[in-house]
Amino acid sequence: MATQDQPRFTLTRATPEDMDEVTRLEYECFPAFIRESFMGCRSEADLPRVAERFRAEMRTNVHDLWILARDNAPSPDGGRGKLAASSNWRVYLNGAAARQSDDAPMPWLAERGDMEALERAQNIMDEMNTARKAANPDGFLRKFLCPSPSPPFFTGFRSRLFD
Repeated sequence: MATQDQPRFTLTRATPEDMDEVTRLEYECFPAFIRESFMGCRSEADLPRVAERFRAEMRTNVHDLWILARDNAPSPDGGRGKLAASSNWRVYLNGAAARQSDDAPMPWLAERGDMEALERAQNIMDEMNTARKAANPDGFLRKFLCPSPSPPFFTGFRSRLFD
């Protein structure tokens, strides 16, 4: 537990090694509709490829930044504290990069022939991309937030978002 001199959470930049834990948190945090549309996940069996996709984006996209909030209380086994939240930021400082920033469905939706899920995800992404470009013709900042689904982290926050 955090002391008076120590904050409850520590913010850090995520590394590729954190992506399995981040992906698990996202899976637990979001309802099935969001998991399928944005992560391409029907089940936990899809998590390794989502984590690898996130790692690949970290390595290749200079605009990609993941930030973690970790509880400062050590885990029962003495390891680092529990992941409380993650956020994925895309920082586009100029119009050219912003025009190349369209979000797209996960490629394995098409690979597994799930055309209904692919179409639904593509429609959501198209609507978001169109609105983003209209509101931000130059540079912009995009963020996705994933709070922990279990108390005591962000108690009530998740229910206000999804219930």
